[in-house]
This record gives sequence, C-alpha cells and structure tokens, in this order.
Amino acid sequence: MQTTYTSAYTTVIKAPVPSVWNALTDPEKVKKYFFGSDQQCDWKVGSDIIWKGSYDGKTYEDKGKILAYEPMKRIIYSYLSNWSGLPDKPKITFG
Repeated sequence: MQTTYTSAYTTVIKAPVPSVWNALTDPEKVKKYFFGSDQQCDWKVGSDIIWKGSYDGKTYEDKGKILAYEPMKRIIYSYLSNWSGLPDKPKITFG
C-alpha cells in the first residue's frame, strides 16, 4: 500500500504576472473560481492558509501551510481538503 503521495503540476498561463498573482492571492478573486471559498492567509512562510465555504449544502475547511513565498515569483503551499477523509496532517504540496 502506498503511504506517501507527491504530485507536481506545471502549467503555462499566457497572462501578465501581476494578473495571475492577484488571482492566486486576492481572496475576492479566489472566491470566484474556488467554490466561493473564503481564503485566509498572511502569506508568511510557515503560516496557515485556509479556505472555508460550503458546497452542495456541506461546509468545508481546507487547510495548508505556506512553504515558500516570493512575491510575483512563486508560492508553494501544502493542501489538505477535509473531504479527503485523511488525518489533519497536510502532505500535498503545490508550487
């Protein structure tokens, strides 16, 4: 049985860096594409990042930790959805 899982995904977005950056870090923009989630974060390495909301009548709170943050260059954070059924120990990273 697999006990650890790591996934990496890279995509190229043909848009100005500031526009993409704002789409990732501005809570009002995140809310528009991420199921109406309220994103909470101070963008300091080691801090929590939380997305709260409801979907199909069920509330959720997804969590992660900021692992790297370089404005206008990169964001790396762990991510755990409470719908995953996994223990509250984020292991999945994006960035």
